[in-house]
Amino acid sequence: LDAPRSVPLQWLTGRRDVAAAQARLESAVAGARSARAALLPSFSLSASDERQRDRSRDLPALLMRSTQQFLGLQMAWSVLDGGQRRAEARAAEARSEAVAADYRLTVLRAAEETEAALQRHAALDQALRQQQEAALSAEQSWRRARIRVDAGLESRLAASPLEREYRERALSTHTTRRDQCLAAIDLNRALALS
Repeated sequence: LDAPRSVPLQWLTGRRDVAAAQARLESAVAGARSARAALLPSFSLSASDERQRDRSRDLPALLMRSTQQFLGLQMAWSVLDGGQRRAEARAAEARSEAVAADYRLTVLRAAEETEAALQRHAALDQALRQQQEAALSAEQSWRRARIRVDAGLESRLAASPLEREYRERALSTHTTRRDQCLAAIDLNRALALS
């Protein structure tokens, strides 16, 4: 089971809690920008072009057309409720800062969970290698003792502690392998890969 040694922070954006916190942050920032924009005057440009034509069939009416064209710039600026709008802008900015702090906390918590899962996986990986080497050594000792027992050079009672040690080390290796698989599942959960 290969696991990365470190996790780039961009991988954490796949986590549901981080993605939700990021969406809340973007919404709060947009709300603060909108509240600040409400303090400024608004401008609008309007234009119209109307042509009127007389529907009668006589020649002077056909030649006569009425055209009206209009182009206007309109400015609206709220004067009387400026204090309320400034208060709303400050409140929106405060909400934005609170959501940003929550986002940072969520990312830090996700990074800590992921780092802990990585460290546990790496420690179990190293422990598994050591236990496999010890189990291999114990198995070789037990096999040599069995050959001596089969040849009649040693009693079965003398070889039994070597067999017990081999079986205990093999069981310990399987237990560590199970723990390593559980650590890999925890790592996947921390990265929200599953």
